[in-house]
Amino acid sequence: MQSVACFIKVANLSFVRKSVGLTSTFVRMSSSGRNLDIAGIFPPIPTPFDNNENVSWEHLEQNLKKWNQIPFKGYVVQGSNGEYTYLTKDERVEVVSRVRKGTPKDKLIIAGSGCESTRDTVEMSKLMASAGADAVLVVTPCYYKAQMKAAALEQHYRKVADESPIPVILYSVPGNTTIDLPVDVAVNLSSHPNIIGMKESGGDVSPTCMCQSSLSTILADILCIYTISPDVVHR
Repeated sequence: MQSVACFIKVANLSFVRKSVGLTSTFVRMSSSGRNLDIAGIFPPIPTPFDNNENVSWEHLEQNLKKWNQIPFKGYVVQGSNGEYTYLTKDERVEVVSRVRKGTPKDKLIIAGSGCESTRDTVEMSKLMASAGADAVLVVTPCYYKAQMKAAALEQHYRKVADESPIPVILYSVPGNTTIDLPVDVAVNLSSHPNIIGMKESGGDVSPTCMCQSSLSTILADILCIYTISPDVVHR
């Protein structure tokens, strides 16, 4: 069995920190009442399957024992590597629950909770919180892509952030969704007290960096911007 790990790296934050006068510690108090420091490396872990397309809980446990020996800040569970689109609702929650139980308490769990509808994303975010996630990663809805205009995306994320009991991280992965989260939307959402970061997986963070003037005038905090490297690890 092969496991693929893509390490999330902080990108261009020295530029942004300088523009807004921030220190090197990225901690934000969310509206859910938590100080959450998400600076660090969070590998987006794969979900192991058996030959019948069921989750292989045994292999998940084995993988966690290996990963826990590495000083990661935590794990992203059910990012694109987690193949959450092939999981049932119950399986999605169970995977997060088992990862939390098999992970030291000092490591953070960021759980993918994105669904096509706002209602389902809110519900999944609450379930992920109950399963032990410290924050949720919310991918852009994409099936009705022609309707995913800036206003619709902003409304979606605001509603999710309003109702999520744990902090929200925006997730833009146009290679899979064909939806590129507009920079203006990210800037507008950055003022929401329960949105603490953004996972940028488009491979090009230059548009985000171009919003320096908006960031410096709007943000009291900073959205942590990430990109994924192509590192591949074989188990």
